Amino acid sequence: MRNLIPLLLIFFIYHLPAQNFTWIRGSNTISPVTNYGAKGFTGSAHGPGGRHGAATWTDKNGNMWLFGGEGYGNSNATTCWLNDLWKYDPLTNLWTWMQGDSVCNTLGKYGTMGVSSPTVTPGGREFAQCWTDTAGVFWLLGGAGYSSTGGFSQMNDLWKYNPSNNQWTWIGGSNLLSQNGIYGTQGSPSSSNFPGARQSAGTWVGKDGHLYLFGGRGYGATGPAQFLNDLWRYNIATNQWTWIHGTNLIGQPGVYGTLGVPAPTNMPGGKEFPASWIDDAGMFYLFGGRGAGYFNDLWKYNVVTNNWTWIHGANTANQKGLYGTMGVPSSTTVPGGRLNNHGWTDPSGDLWLFGGQGWSATTLNLLNDLWRYDPCSNQWTWMKGSDTTNRLGVYGTIGQTATTNMPGSRTYISFWTDKNGKPWFIGGEGFDAGSVSIGHMNDLWNIQLPKRSDTLYASQNNVCSGNTVTLSVNSAFSPITWYAYSAPQVPVASGTTFITPTLTAVTPTTVSYLAQINCLAKPKSTITVSIQSLPSVSLTSAQPTICSGSSVMLTAAGAQTYTMGTANGSGTFIVTPSSTVTYTVIGAGPYGCTNTATLTEYVTICVGIDSFFKSSAVTIYPNPTRDQLTILLNDIDSHSEFYLYDLQGKLILNKTISVTENTISFKIVPGFYLYRLTSQSTEHSGKLIIQ
Repeated sequence: MRNLIPLLLIFFIYHLPAQNFTWIRGSNTISPVTNYGAKGFTGSAHGPGGRHGAATWTDKNGNMWLFGGEGYGNSNATTCWLNDLWKYDPLTNLWTWMQGDSVCNTLGKYGTMGVSSPTVTPGGREFAQCWTDTAGVFWLLGGAGYSSTGGFSQMNDLWKYNPSNNQWTWIGGSNLLSQNGIYGTQGSPSSSNFPGARQSAGTWVGKDGHLYLFGGRGYGATGPAQFLNDLWRYNIATNQWTWIHGTNLIGQPGVYGTLGVPAPTNMPGGKEFPASWIDDAGMFYLFGGRGAGYFNDLWKYNVVTNNWTWIHGANTANQKGLYGTMGVPSSTTVPGGRLNNHGWTDPSGDLWLFGGQGWSATTLNLLNDLWRYDPCSNQWTWMKGSDTTNRLGVYGTIGQTATTNMPGSRTYISFWTDKNGKPWFIGGEGFDAGSVSIGHMNDLWNIQLPKRSDTLYASQNNVCSGNTVTLSVNSAFSPITWYAYSAPQVPVASGTTFITPTLTAVTPTTVSYLAQINCLAKPKSTITVSIQSLPSVSLTSAQPTICSGSSVMLTAAGAQTYTMGTANGSGTFIVTPSSTVTYTVIGAGPYGCTNTATLTEYVTICVGIDSFFKSSAVTIYPNPTRDQLTILLNDIDSHSEFYLYDLQGKLILNKTISVTENTISFKIVPGFYLYRLTSQSTEHSGKLIIQ
């Protein structure tokens, strides 16, 4: 099933260190045979042989699966059509033959429709349509190969494979070859609707979980096999197909409309092997393919409005590639027309394309050029590989990434994206490291892609509670919309910068925001800021009330460093106030977060006790005091009474004095107090300070 052009070999390799290829395993020569081993058993030498046009899936555990294609079974006499199913574990770098046959051109074993069985399996085929649904189940439709009877042609049998029990199920479609489609009414699902037999169509899994199918080469509503431009949706839950766009005819030209303007009448023309992608917003993209020539038109399909938009490339066939400068995006740069059914979307939302059969800058043949398309800028960038055709591969050392590594020109490769978003591919039909002829290969590669330069910044990554943070995004594209991570569907601001609300936290915590470029091709990028709690600062005095001219020690706690006025310290300050004053201490904790505490230091004019007495017959000390007072009686009468009042005249303490020297103990709130000492013949009064 080849349609290749006579060869022109040019030995020159471009490379760009921003993206690197790694040869992981397999041969660097053409035509290796398959080493099956025992079914279900892993071996270091086991693996698929050289082949092209195999179906691929990635399971939820990150294993990559491969089915059939045209290539070599367990002998290298000639290529044939295969139905072997393989699992590859990227962690162990090992293949396991899981299902199917080790012999060529096997007929399909259909069993009962809707009933899975270990003995049920699709027949040998190439260029089948494949999907992995949201539950991790694999789906397969048609391709070119063998049904339940002899002969070779396009098919429309629909299969489901469950990796958890290693069983196939025939779900729908015919077990015969060359079936025309049953279209029904456009837009109306029906259990009788079914796409015609076909191969090499564009496929997507929508955000709605449905399976989508565009065109390919096969059968419309009537007539022989030709290029198709019908668009279908399959609802897994109802097991119903819906013809949603395009025609039910064969060989239809595209209706382009105006570049960049969606319209219900727009539609790509009939073609096979288009590259297909889906972006983060759920938009479908379709590039090139072969119809009435090799195309390089790029289309976008909106599932919600059911409209196609021609967004880039030419509306005529056989355009040569405009490569520009490697690594530099440009509005005039564009890949040449090609058939190519292997494209992928990277985590940044950019669309990538590698190799295929088509036009370089000068000639039509096999390609190894690597391209990136940015939906925001609507620009292509030639990233790596050659701008000429039929290039030999530069393999380097197996397992080692190098800027000089480059797969040879090839088409019909089998492609995966692993669970980390890294692209992988195996084999195809093209050039190995040294042969001057085209052959089937089984070399396994992965690609380390560059990351976009869009970067989120915060004015500070650690913010003290009670402050805001300015977030910004460094991007060539706009507008930008900001979302709180806790409510990612509700926009909170727009623009390249965003000042957050006041951020508060009792204990250290984090807050995250998302930024999204509004061309709807970029996923939201996340930035996280840590909110630091404020220290709990306290300030205490060794003596809350002191005499004027005295010094006292103030102690701060709860932070790491402290500042009082112009003085800095680890937590203690000696002050000598001349009057009552309120002190403020600033305590600093981690990341410079500060809090304050205040304390009022009371100051009084302390005078000698005798100045309050009418005679020198009594001595009272100490004054100020804390919790104890001594009273000396000289000539005063025995059995005197001692009274202590607060400043509002409330009696706080009363003691009878009956000896010459008396010590009174108490626990009284610090402050100013008045005392009175009375006897039969005299009375004394004064002020007492309790600290």
